[in-house]
Amino acid sequence: MATIKIYCVLTLAEVIKFSCPWYLRCHIFRKLRWFWAPIFLLTLTIVTVILPRFGDNALHHASLPVKLFWPGILKEFEQVFPIPDELQHHVAFWKDVFSRYTSNQVILYDSWYFQVIYEVVDTKTSPGINAYIRKYKQILWELDRKQRKDQLHSLSRDEARIYKLFENIPDPQKFRKAASQHFRLQSGQRDHFIKAVERAGLYQKQFEQIFLKYDLPRELIWIPLVESYFKQMAYSSAGAAGVWQFMPATAKMYGLRINAQVDERYDPFKSADSAARLLKANYAIFKSWPLAITAYNHGTAGVLKAVKQVKTNDLGKIAREYQGANFGFYSRNYYVEFVAAAHIMHDYKRYLGPIEQFPPLEYEKVPVTQKIYVKDLVKTLAIPHETLALLNRELKRAVIQSKVPIPHNFVLKIPPEKKEYFLKHHNNP
Repeated sequence: MATIKIYCVLTLAEVIKFSCPWYLRCHIFRKLRWFWAPIFLLTLTIVTVILPRFGDNALHHASLPVKLFWPGILKEFEQVFPIPDELQHHVAFWKDVFSRYTSNQVILYDSWYFQVIYEVVDTKTSPGINAYIRKYKQILWELDRKQRKDQLHSLSRDEARIYKLFENIPDPQKFRKAASQHFRLQSGQRDHFIKAVERAGLYQKQFEQIFLKYDLPRELIWIPLVESYFKQMAYSSAGAAGVWQFMPATAKMYGLRINAQVDERYDPFKSADSAARLLKANYAIFKSWPLAITAYNHGTAGVLKAVKQVKTNDLGKIAREYQGANFGFYSRNYYVEFVAAAHIMHDYKRYLGPIEQFPPLEYEKVPVTQKIYVKDLVKTLAIPHETLALLNRELKRAVIQSKVPIPHNFVLKIPPEKKEYFLKHHNNP
């Protein structure tokens, strides 16, 4: 009996010990102290050796979604600029075009189902792109034949790989359409995009101020990444000009002068003001940024026609169903290209690595009130001819080459330190 009492007392004592917080801390520390050194060494190895191998680009290209790292920013952005379900793959595709693949790489893909990418060909190491085009079109035609004849059990390795790319697409004619209508090539743009980000530094600060003045979303300043890559003298085959790529009729409608001496489409800041007013007007009509931005490219009347024909304001459905004669590949993809570019610009170093942007253009404005030629002006102001031309891109060649004088009452941009001298010598009424 005495022995039982002793065991009971000892058991009770052990239970009481484990109810004491001080004892528990000491007991746990003694048990774990042999593990501190290995845990410390493992942590040190991860931080100093493993993590540096996963830079920003590696994280972006990993399977983990970017939203994991900056969900708040993307959520707010996508509330303003929503991505229709039908166009989700399009945005992912264009982000890779802008940030992953260079101009030496050509993407062979399906222009209707952007998740279908046949191959990315490096033109530096491959003999020619035509061989790849023939290869994949032949595979697609063969898949169409085997599907119609119920011979899909006899696919080659390449055929099986391409078949798998299309397995979630229900269209029974998907292979035929892919070969005859949807097969497309796209060169990577990473190197060009990096140059565009550098050039954007020249204008970004003033563009933000202009769009803020009109109470517009800041991200709209990245439309030039889709239009011109921020090239001030950009000119399209359709006749659009400048950073914001205005057509002549639209430019005049929004207050930009075009005459024998001046084309204000080439003034990035005047055209930015006009672009802001155009976008604001589009939004007032459509109450939708996907449609307002598409209308910047396709025209307000064109998008109104698409909305009327498809009977929806959903750009995803319009992109899939609208059959307008001029609503081609570029118009269908304009909004998703903008969204992809804006996504990248939220944190371009994550996608593109360190980039040093050009410093903002600095100048002061002075009115020209007397007859003067550019050659005389640069001489008296002691500035390079190229500096004056760079600041005043809207002046046409005849003016820059001093064949005709600077237009009367033209507002000239000159380096800040030259304003006082100009007013003293060249601004007499």
